[in-house]
Amino acid sequence: MPLTLVTAYDRKRVACRCERQPARMGEWNGLLALAVDRSPVPGGLWLRFPADPELAGRLGDLAVREQACCSFFTFTLHLTPDAVTLDVQAPEDVLPLVSEMFGIPA
Repeated sequence: MPLTLVTAYDRKRVACRCERQPARMGEWNGLLALAVDRSPVPGGLWLRFPADPELAGRLGDLAVREQACCSFFTFTLHLTPDAVTLDVQAPEDVLPLVSEMFGIPA
């Protein structure tokens, strides 16, 4: 049975098929603490992390699991010699959830 999250912002229902969401948020929080920069982008948030292959793998794994559960998210992972970046995007009506889950830009 899908878990249904109700945002406090617009009261629209956002379907999430994951029963492990609280545990996954702990994983996100651990990785998000490693972000060295974050910035809003149209439709979501951009995060920059140190260029670390293990970190890139962990971000990719977690993003795939999150997207499989909450298909309204779109994750794009970029790898360069200097950084790993992650774009998190979602439909306009759930953008407040992006900020809530992934952090308000510093």
